[in-house]
Parts: sequence; structure tokens; C-alpha cells
Amino acid sequence: MTSKNIVQVTDQNFEATIGAAEQPVLLDFWATWCAPCKMLRPVVEELAVEYAGRVTVAELDVDANPQTASKYSVLSIPSLILFRGGSAWAQVGSTVFKTSGRHPWRCRRTDRSRRAPASSCIQLAPAAHPTR
Repeated sequence: MTSKNIVQVTDQNFEATIGAAEQPVLLDFWATWCAPCKMLRPVVEELAVEYAGRVTVAELDVDANPQTASKYSVLSIPSLILFRGGSAWAQVGSTVFKTSGRHPWRCRRTDRSRRAPASSCIQLAPAAHPTR
């Protein structure tokens, strides 16, 4: 799945793309055979457009790049991981959905050292709403 707004990440360019990023990176783990991944694709593309310049949206094919998926314990797809400062900050499992202009997320924090409330785990809200 390619889009001009979504950066392609591989095992080989992961560190250069994610580790060196100056802004947060939302990485979508997907596969060509995955029907839920295809269903999530329009939301990921919309996020890439909506947050251009503030968040880099990227994707990684888990079949072609198993090392990175394994490194971040991606056991089911689609999975999204938000990276900040080159480190995994939050992970969203396969229960991602969008309703009525807001982006509600279920997630688990991967960085346990920060004591932020669960509601601020990932809050990618439209520009009309303040980002938390």
C-alpha cells in the first residue's frame, strides 16, 4: 500500500526514518493479505494528510520486514505504534476506529516511566480540538 503522504519503512531504513525523526512518527504495521489492515487504510491516509508537518505517518509491511515487527512485539495486525524521540511511546492494537470527526483510540502505553493519564496516551484529534 503506497501513498504520497505515507512514508515507507523497512527493516533496513527503520533507524534512519524513525530514530532520526524530529517529530512524532505513527507507524502502521500491516500486510497485503490483512483485511482489517485494508479497512484501516483510509483512516491512516486521512491522518497522514490531517497531521502533515506535525506527525509523520509511516507504514511497514510485516511480511517483508519481520525483524522490526518482532523487535516491537507486534503480534497482531493492524497495529500502530507512536514513536517520540526515536522510542516507542504508545501502541494501538487492532481495535482502532473513527467516529463523528473524533479519533477515539484504545491503546497501551509502552513507556511506563511517564505518568500521564490513560486518556492522553494517544490523542490525535482534529485541528479544531486541542492536541493532548
